[in-house]
Amino acid sequence: MKIVKYKTQGAFIILAAVSLWNSNVNAAIRAVSCSGEITSNLQSAINSSVDGDIVNVGAGSCSAGGVSWSNKNITVIGQGIGVTNVSGLSFKVTDTTKAAFRISGMSVGAASPWTIDSVGVKTGIKGWRIDHIAWSYPSCGQNIALYVNGINWGLVDHSTFKNAGNAIFLRAWAEGT
Repeated sequence: MKIVKYKTQGAFIILAAVSLWNSNVNAAIRAVSCSGEITSNLQSAINSSVDGDIVNVGAGSCSAGGVSWSNKNITVIGQGIGVTNVSGLSFKVTDTTKAAFRISGMSVGAASPWTIDSVGVKTGIKGWRIDHIAWSYPSCGQNIALYVNGINWGLVDHSTFKNAGNAIFLRAWAEGT
């Protein structure tokens, strides 16, 4: 009995490892250098991405404005808090059908609110994650770091908010419900 048990567990572990490896085989990784002003390069990498792709923002200090996408399950990831430093970067993600996107690993300063918008969706969307982000504003005020609008569920973890008076602003509603 023990021999069968160990063979079964070993087969399961191998099957799980192969499944995880296969799930990332087709993902494209698009590199964006963090030097100078990167809004155009970052938006171009996001526009070229499809579900499962990764936009990798390099280490360094740079600036950016607003970038956006709609209905893409992609990952935008820097090299870590204090390693990828992007002044002014803001995201607007509009999701009406899916929301397994992720934004991670960077410090942002003086950014406009990052918006996750699912207005008009009556059943809600879920699955996004924003993690390992350090927002920093020059003074405390009505600074909104993250604006979640509409019916959706996500996770914000391992993040810091310096001088963000309204760090996370939630407005959950749907017309006709």
